Amino acid sequence: MQLRRFTLSDDSAPLAALHGQCFAAGWDAADFDTYLSRETDDVLGLYIKGKLAGLSVLRTAADQSDILTICVLKKYRKKGAGRALLDRSEAVIRERGADIVFLDVAEDNPAAIALYRNAGYVQHGRRSGYYRRPGARIGALLFQKKL
Repeated sequence: MQLRRFTLSDDSAPLAALHGQCFAAGWDAADFDTYLSRETDDVLGLYIKGKLAGLSVLRTAADQSDILTICVLKKYRKKGAGRALLDRSEAVIRERGADIVFLDVAEDNPAAIALYRNAGYVQHGRRSGYYRRPGARIGALLFQKKL
């Protein structure tokens, strides 16, 4: 596994393609261009055997950071890829000087919830009907971790 930080000079189309494979309402290339252009944001890519297998988008302001998204392609899940990406994301957050990180996760995603709990995240709230699914709205669980 190899992790790298994307820059504005990188093509955002592969990021959008991967995100769309992970989420029904995936972000498009313009969304990723926006994240890549912000000084507060970091976009990290996880490569396995030279192929983009996962990504995370982080936003840090002062001593706080949000993981805006984190995803790993289905065929690489439950093999340590998500944890490696989460650990590297936290390292980048620490490098920026933040000491607390927040994230939301759909309450119908037990694998991600387990990943965050095993990594030391604590649930601190819930947003009812936050995520849109075809024909339904799913609540979001709010997590935080002190680094």
